[in-house]
Amino acid sequence: TKVEANRQARQIQIMQALGKNIQTLDEKVIDQHSWQVLWQNRNSVAMRKVVMGVLVKDPKGNVRRYVAHVDGDVRPGQRFAATFRMEDLTVAQLKQMQIRYYLDDAQPYR
Repeated sequence: TKVEANRQARQIQIMQALGKNIQTLDEKVIDQHSWQVLWQNRNSVAMRKVVMGVLVKDPKGNVRRYVAHVDGDVRPGQRFAATFRMEDLTVAQLKQMQIRYYLDDAQPYR
């Protein structure tokens, strides 16, 4: 429906706006199929139910998407981490690929 399409478009705009103020601080390999990323929330609002995503583009142009859930609420200025796990790739293979982190979902609040 048109109402649902508008709601989804609004949600995408909110995620893009919030995502611009989330800075990647560090990446740490956990094992050959997983790694942890540390970010900082530089927004003026807190967020709950945060889901971070990563897009991985291989040399042939194929794109894979992975998501990681963040435990608890994330306050303004707070650092937070999430762990990505991939069964189909190794962390070493990522070095030959383009990756981009993004805010997949969250509920902002004051």
